[in-house]
Amino acid sequence: MSTTPDFSDQPELNSARLQTAWQVLLRDIYHATSKANAHARHYEAVGFVRALYEAELIDASAEGVMGMTGHRAWIEALERLDDADEAARA
Repeated sequence: MSTTPDFSDQPELNSARLQTAWQVLLRDIYHATSKANAHARHYEAVGFVRALYEAELIDASAEGVMGMTGHRAWIEALERLDDADEAARA
């Protein structure tokens, strides 16, 4: 399995539980074993970030940073899965 990118550049959340949940979610997206799983975890991340914003636990800047990081993890997971599919067909 590939090495997980460094997600330490994320905004500081107001509880260790939220911070850990976000880091785990990012790792789950990045290490998804199928495209369906990558999509599901990505949509979970979108909802998580939006819920934090709506609850006023993060500001718009943090929402943007977290959203882009979730999107980046999702794209990298899809690219990795596509590469694995191509390698399997070769």
